[in-house]
Amino acid sequence: MLKDARREQNKEAQDQMNIMNQTKWPVVSIGISIILFNLINRAILSPGRFINHFFPCEQNPRNSFPCYGIYDVIAMFICAGIFILSVILLIVIIIKSTKNRK
Repeated sequence: MLKDARREQNKEAQDQMNIMNQTKWPVVSIGISIILFNLINRAILSPGRFINHFFPCEQNPRNSFPCYGIYDVIAMFICAGIFILSVILLIVIIIKSTKNRK
C-alpha cells in the first residue's frame, strides 16, 4: 500500500517535471521576444541603424520617417511573430498535458 502511494507520487513528480521541460523553451522565447520588442521599440536596439551604418541609404526630405526605419519595423514584426507562435505552442503543450493526466 505504501509502495503504491510512493509510486503514484513519483509518477506525478515525473509528470510535473516533464511539463516543466516541455514548457521551458516557449517561456524563454516569449521572454526574449518581449524584451527585444521593447528594446527595438524604444530605439535602444536598432537593427536599422546598424544596417544603415554599413549600407547607407538616402533620406527622402519629404518624409520624416528614417529610410532605415523599415528594418526596425520588420524586426518588431519578427519578435511579435515569435511571441505569438510561442504562446500558441505553450497553450498546446498545456492542453495536451492536462488531457494526458485525466
